[in-house]
Amino acid sequence: MIKLRCSRVWFYSPADESGFFYFIKQIKAVQFVEGLGEDVFLHIKTPITLRSLRDLIGLFRRYNIDLADLKRLKNKKTAKIFEQVPM
Repeated sequence: MIKLRCSRVWFYSPADESGFFYFIKQIKAVQFVEGLGEDVFLHIKTPITLRSLRDLIGLFRRYNIDLADLKRLKNKKTAKIFEQVPM
C-alpha cells in the first residue's frame, strides 16, 4: 500500500468539497482516506489499475494537487501513462 499526500486542497464551495470526497470513494484503488491538519492522505492499494491511476490523475489535476507523488505508482504496466501526462 502506498500513502499519497494531498496538501492544502482548495475547495471553491462546500459542494465542491463534497464532490472531492465523493470522487475519491469511486476510485477502487483507494483503500481509505485520512485527514491530518491541512493534508488529506489517500491509502492506495497496489499494484494500481490503469483506470484507477487515470482517475487519480484527473482528481489531482482538478484540485491542483502536486502530481509528483503519483510517480510512486509507476510500474511496467502504468509507465505509458506517465509518458503521456506531464508531471
